[in-house]
Amino acid sequence: MLVHPALRPAVAQQPASPQLSTTAPQRDQQALAILNQSLAATGGARKLATIQDFIAAGSITYFWAGDQVQGAATIRAVGTTSFRIDANLPRGARSWAIASGKGALRETNGQNHLNPFSNAIHLPSLTFPQWKILAALSDSSLSIQYSGVTNYRGSPVNIIRVVEPVSTSTDPSGIVSHLSAMEFLIDVSTSRVRRNTDAFHPPFHPMQDVGHEIAFADYRPISGSLVPFSIAEALAGQETWTLQLSSIAFNTGLTSADFQL
Repeated sequence: MLVHPALRPAVAQQPASPQLSTTAPQRDQQALAILNQSLAATGGARKLATIQDFIAAGSITYFWAGDQVQGAATIRAVGTTSFRIDANLPRGARSWAIASGKGALRETNGQNHLNPFSNAIHLPSLTFPQWKILAALSDSSLSIQYSGVTNYRGSPVNIIRVVEPVSTSTDPSGIVSHLSAMEFLIDVSTSRVRRNTDAFHPPFHPMQDVGHEIAFADYRPISGSLVPFSIAEALAGQETWTLQLSSIAFNTGLTSADFQL
């Protein structure tokens, strides 16, 4: 599931919307074929299923108020449930972590902030898009649809949209389906994921979207899989950080304790 079950009791109390109706999952065969081709091109579903976690090292650049702030970074992840970045910056350490739909951020001055569920939902597996694809293909409750071809940075890419359709009796205002929506942009020639697109939401306004994009490049072979070593985030069209990996190790034995700030 892309949606944390804790959200459902809250949205079930929203007033009903007459414009929405019960929707069964739509799983377009062309879209499924493209996602499966993408997995095959980067190592295959069987190989991916053996990867439980990873620790990666590299450098991160934050773009803050016109300044570029650089530092060393360590990334930890467990499947599509937990993700963490620790950055050593000139002003101090900055860490943020996501685990089971809950997120937290510790700034360089030591202040802690919570990341609302509406923004944490897509952050696990942030730098490893293959896990998101495998999760979508494995979950028959999700709709997966082909949305055509577009041009991305000079290359044609297929657009695959994934969303969780939820009945109006459970999700009368459509929040669950809205928050779960995401798109993969997959290169037509290489079948590699070039970009993931979803949305962030202002606090207490889950239906108001702020475009959130993660771009992937510099794929390298690691233990039988192709892994993106260059990752960049953009929010509302503005680049917020870039990450360049130097190493990655799979199946390191991470536990839930590794994602507590």
